[in-house]
Order: sequence, then C-alpha cells, then structure tokens
Amino acid sequence: MDKRIIIPGLAILIFSVVWFGADASWTQGEEEEWVALVGDSPLHLSDYRDAYRDYILSTGLPDTPRRRTDFLERLVTMRLLALDARKQELADSPEFDLQRERIRQKLLIEGYVTSEVLSPIEVTEDELREMFVRVNTRWEASHLYAANLEEAAELKARLDAGEAFADLAREVFADEQLRANGGSVGEFGFDEMDWAFEDAVFAMNPGDISDPVQTAQGYSIIRLDNRFTQPILTESEFAERKGGLTRYVLVRKHEKARDVLRESILDALAPRFDDTALEALLSGLNGTAALDAESELLPSDVLVEFNGGQMTAEAFLSAAGMTSEEQRAAVTDTESLRSFIQGLLIRQELVRRAEEEGIEETQAYHIADRREQYDLQYEAAWKHLEGEIVVPDDSIAAHMARFPAEFEIPARVRVQEVLLDDASLAAELARQATSSNFAELAAAHSIRQGAAASGGDLGFVTREQLGQVALPVFDAPVGSIVGPLAVGGRFVLFHVVDKSPERPATIAESRERIEDQLRAAWVRKTVRERAEELRSEYPIERRLDLLDDLALRSTDTPSVATLNP
Repeated sequence: MDKRIIIPGLAILIFSVVWFGADASWTQGEEEEWVALVGDSPLHLSDYRDAYRDYILSTGLPDTPRRRTDFLERLVTMRLLALDARKQELADSPEFDLQRERIRQKLLIEGYVTSEVLSPIEVTEDELREMFVRVNTRWEASHLYAANLEEAAELKARLDAGEAFADLAREVFADEQLRANGGSVGEFGFDEMDWAFEDAVFAMNPGDISDPVQTAQGYSIIRLDNRFTQPILTESEFAERKGGLTRYVLVRKHEKARDVLRESILDALAPRFDDTALEALLSGLNGTAALDAESELLPSDVLVEFNGGQMTAEAFLSAAGMTSEEQRAAVTDTESLRSFIQGLLIRQELVRRAEEEGIEETQAYHIADRREQYDLQYEAAWKHLEGEIVVPDDSIAAHMARFPAEFEIPARVRVQEVLLDDASLAAELARQATSSNFAELAAAHSIRQGAAASGGDLGFVTREQLGQVALPVFDAPVGSIVGPLAVGGRFVLFHVVDKSPERPATIAESRERIEDQLRAAWVRKTVRERAEELRSEYPIERRLDLLDDLALRSTDTPSVATLNP
C-alpha cells in the first residue's frame, strides 16, 4: 500500500464523526444579560457573542461597530421568525421531533464530554514552550508503512536484526517513488503530518528509528533523517504567540482525550459482531436508515452483542436515524458498517452516562438547548415561507430573456444500444443487426442491466452523455447501425432511431431550473417582508451599549499561519 503523506484527519473512522459533535465551547457559568428583547423573548448576550464570533471567524470579515449592530438586527429577524413559527406550531411535526431528539443526544454528549473529560485539561508553561519550539522546527524523515501492529513489529525486528531501511522500503511500498527514495516523506513542518507522526519525530534525534507509531492510516516505523530549528527564539516572539499556542495545545490535548475516551468505551463494551447478519444488513440498507422490502434480515436479528446488551437490526435502524444522511451514505462495505455500528454503541453509552450524570438538568445544557430550539423554529419558519413561494411567470420569462444561452436544448439523438464484452460476438451482431431486429438482439445479448426489458433503448442522449463515441453516432443518419465501437475494454453497437436538433427551451421545460435559480433570492425577499410585518406585532428593545465593550472570546482552532514564524 502506498503511504506518502500523512495528513491529520484523512483516515478518521466514521464512528468518530458520528458521536464527537462537541466543539469544546460548551457554555458554562451564569446566565448573561440580554442584548435585545423581542416580545418577551430575550436574546442573551452570550448567544449574540458566540454567534457573532463564529460569523467573524467563518467569513474573515473585520469586527466593526457597524457590523456588530447589523448582526444584531439579523439575530432579531431570526428571533421574530422563530417566535412566529412557535405561534403557528410550524415545528410540531414528526420531522422536527426527530431533529429535537438528535439535538438532545448531541447536547448530552457535548455536555458530558466537556464537563467530565475536557474541562479538567489544562495547558502548562512547559507545554507552551515545547509547542513554540515545534512550530519553529522542520524535519526530514522516512518511514515504513504497515497496516497493523503485527506487521509493524516484524518490520522493526528486521531492522534491529540489521536489514537495510531502503531494502524494506522497496518491499513494503508499491509506489515507485517511495520504493526508490527509501520511504522518504521529504521535508515537513508543524501540523503538516499526522499528529502522532509529528509527536514521534519531535522526540527523536537525526538517525533515530522509532518503534511502531500508530497513525490515522495504520502504523509507521519512522527514521528521522534531519531536523532544523530556528536558532533565535526570543521571549517577545513567544509572548506574541502565546494565546494561539495555548488554544492549539488545548485542541490537541482535547483530541487525544477524545481518542482515549473512545477507546476506553470500546474496550469496556467489547462488541462481538455476527458477520452473517452484517452482510445481510449491508445488502438491505438503502442509505436512509431503513431496509429494503426484500431484505432477508428480520428486525429482531442480533447484529452485535456487547458487555451489557445487544443491538438488533431494529435497534440499529433507530440509532442510525440519529445520524446524518452523509454519515449513512459513507457505509459502503462490511468494515465501514462495523465501524459505524461501533460509533452508534459509543454514542449510546455516552448518552447513558450523560443522563446518569444529570447533564440535562444543568444550566449549561438549558442555555445550549435554548439556542438549538430557536434555530429549529427559525428553520421551520424558513421552510414554511419557502414552500409558499411561487416564482411569477413574468420573472421566469425575464430571466430566460436575460440569459438565453443558458436555456438552449442541445442537439440529441435517440439510440438503442447493445453492450458486449466479446469482440467477435459484437462483429457478428453488427452483421445481423437491422432497424427491425435491433431491440431483439439487445434484449438477448446486451450486458447492460435493464436491456432485456428496454430492448437497449437509451432514449434521447446528448453528445456529452455519449462521450468518445458521440461523433460517429451523431454523424450517422437515422436508421443506421453504428459499430462495433471499442469503449473501455468493451464493445458497443448503436441503432440511431431519431434525432432532435439544438433549439431554444420553452418556459415549461425551463421553469423548474429557473425557479431553483431564483428561489433563494425570493426566499430572502419573503423572509425580509415577513420580518417587517412581525416587527409591528412584537415590541423590540435593544441595548446597543452592551455591544461596545463586548469581548469576543475564541476557543476555535487558530490557523497554522498564526502560529508559524
């Protein structure tokens, strides 16, 4: 296997994504003052501060007095729509009930992980000074990759017995460059490699060879070839970067603490999988936390047993419903399904621990839940307004007139196809094929799925869809048999059934596309109009003086640029 560059996060198992949603900025402390009062709903200063801080960090815009007041008005608008959604009970539906349960579990996990695992972590002066040296250091290293600890230990033993590093590199790597350069990863600096890899080389001297180091991609035996640290590191430079260094050290320590927690829970649960049930589950999944109707797996079938219980197919589907569509779509094979289920088990255990610790009764939980519920109500209001929008015909026509080139129907050709993996059979069928028997030949011989039912009919296709075979097909007159043409190691015959020249699209053909393009602007317009109506229904008080001296605290990860010299 080729392992050239090891970047943090590239090989995170899916269960890490499933359950670690905490951002380590869990709100603690006393309830703060409100900066705006919308009706009888206070917009708290802490809510404003955190939302505005995230906005500034995500956009890169400068913090100015005008931007602070403008952002407050944006939050007031969102609160007005949330209150309107609550009044109309727009968020009272199974869809939003499911989202509320997702929110509850997420907040319980965040609260538990933060209060029980992350909050006790501190950063020492020695750790800051070590990090300061590290960000001013560059290394050159080589490594030998192994998929597991046993293979890595064997490689280390062979090195200790006198075998050459370069000889082993030629053996373990398939990549010619890594084989030729002895497994060299070249020169790298701070935060350019997997954290475990960087931790190892930081503790090494040139010429040292490490024991097996576990990274996100497997295991590495590392040889440090060279290192260079900036020779003059002053106290003033250290002081300037101390804030960013503190945050970065904290982030790394938090990630390591999460890893330890994850592994400790898995060790305690000791899950034992039924491989047959996993295969049946995988074949029946459709990416929506549901099984295909034809699945042979029963809801009561046990997928995994663990210390303290078991997970059935029915329980799996319920737990998977708490994850995102993207996370479910990432399950593509048995191994990723196994990791996904491990993540669900970890998630369930964390929720259990959080409930046992009474996280749901803490003020921090209520503050975070308050924010989430207002966001949920705002989302419901937005969806409701979006669903009521009908883009007028005159706006659609005007848009088409303004951008006519975007709404041309390209030239198309209707074809029937016979796809084969045998050249001699393709040549024989080309001699037999006529307009009248082509569908019959396609049904009998084409390896294209569905050809038996469709007679090989692909419908109308464009040049772009046909790709490299477009030219001979489009050049052939209607009724022609084209081919066999070699495509990707296979052979294809086409029957040209009909042709349609390029022409302007009609409004009916373009309506859906134009509505999608215009809908966002119309939604924003509708939201603004509805918010203005609501401003006359709800009294609004603002305390703009609180914005003047508001300090933006940031627990976000600083960019590498702020740490490097």
